[in-house]
Amino acid sequence: MPVDAMFWLATAAFAWGLSLATYRWFAVYNNWPMGAWHADRPGLPIAIGVFVMLVSLLYAGARGGPSLVMLPLFGFFFSLAWTALTRVGSQVSLLLAPGAMVALLVFWTVAASHVAAVHGVATVPGDLRVVPSPAATDRDSDIRERERAMSGTAPRPLAPLPR
Repeated sequence: MPVDAMFWLATAAFAWGLSLATYRWFAVYNNWPMGAWHADRPGLPIAIGVFVMLVSLLYAGARGGPSLVMLPLFGFFFSLAWTALTRVGSQVSLLLAPGAMVALLVFWTVAASHVAAVHGVATVPGDLRVVPSPAATDRDSDIRERERAMSGTAPRPLAPLPR
């Protein structure tokens, strides 16, 4: 069974981002100690966490399908487990969340450029043409030749539509 590394990386980024954004609330509610960023600048960890969550949701949206539901769902449960099990140690999300986001962006960019190279999409900035591969052109001409050979005549043009 193959493992989708980018999906799990995006899920981890979402989970660590959510843990980072909600840690202050858990720490105040449970009387846990807070680091300097959570105590003195609470908006900064929350903003980083929300940004990381948005990037991973953007990946889920680009991926489509059940990922739009499964990634936030798994991320929510992993975030709760991460915060509950590590408690004060969950402040390491300040490093893990942006690191996972950067790794996701790097893998996503590499995968996109690989797909573009394999499918013949021009990679010059500003050039959005699709470059046909020679194999597709050769195959199309073979199909036309086989159609003529089967029918014995050239393909008939379509009759014009009545007005």
